[in-house]
Amino acid sequence: SVTFLFTARTGAEIDEGLLGPHPGSESDTQIDEIAAMLGCVPGPEGPQCDRTIDALTVSIGGNDVGFNVVIGGLVLADPDLAFRLAYRIAINEVFRLAENGIRELPAKYAALDQAIRSRLDVKEVYLVGYPSAVGSGDDICEVAAEDLVPGLEADQEEILEAVDRVIEPLAQTMATAAATHGWVYVDGHIDAFATHGYCGTDPYPATAYPGNPYPGEVTVPTDPSVRWFRRADESAVIQGASGSAFRPTDLATSGTLHPNELGHQTIRNELLAVLDFS
Repeated sequence: SVTFLFTARTGAEIDEGLLGPHPGSESDTQIDEIAAMLGCVPGPEGPQCDRTIDALTVSIGGNDVGFNVVIGGLVLADPDLAFRLAYRIAINEVFRLAENGIRELPAKYAALDQAIRSRLDVKEVYLVGYPSAVGSGDDICEVAAEDLVPGLEADQEEILEAVDRVIEPLAQTMATAAATHGWVYVDGHIDAFATHGYCGTDPYPATAYPGNPYPGEVTVPTDPSVRWFRRADESAVIQGASGSAFRPTDLATSGTLHPNELGHQTIRNELLAVLDFS
């Protein structure tokens, strides 16, 4: 039999969510939650737990570098509405904050590794890489996030700079951290997302969302460019709106830019291919 424990939270960071309280929440950290579920207590030679975790899957780092702030900043920094110098200053500030976050990640991953080893009994840690929400290679989006703020978007020049300064450095930092701490870096799914970015074709009208077919499989459309990410307008309909400084209420939702069920199934399939329970 398989016991599956799920403690993920939208918006979690390493310091605020995994190792410390999630912002706005008084509940335990995710590490504390898991330790309590498994009856883990400190022991002279490491944690003593009622159960051993065969596979601990973690997807963390994107919120730590402020990827949502990067997207929002690129959308709001419109070159058509500002002097070129002011526009470049705004863009560089957006990327400066993200680059600072990337530089801080190695120490955060080290703290996470220490917490896992000292609090839990884990056979293997799998760090799951982030697929690019804006496509890749020849299939990079020409525009993205154009439905966040009416009349504004992230254009291709900005998207390419985000790939060079945020998306690729984040992936490299995650791979290095996994190698450093003896984790498995899961990234075999990333290339599959190349033609399925935010600018892809709609898998269905938002009002016709088919729902979760579990325990059945998600039917994958044959269209090679169908979108594997939630758009803001689509997510607001499916998940409901939530307040945001960047978006009007009817387009504000925490689901934007996250993989949809097609994307999540692709990630799941890659995880199943690499999980080792021997």
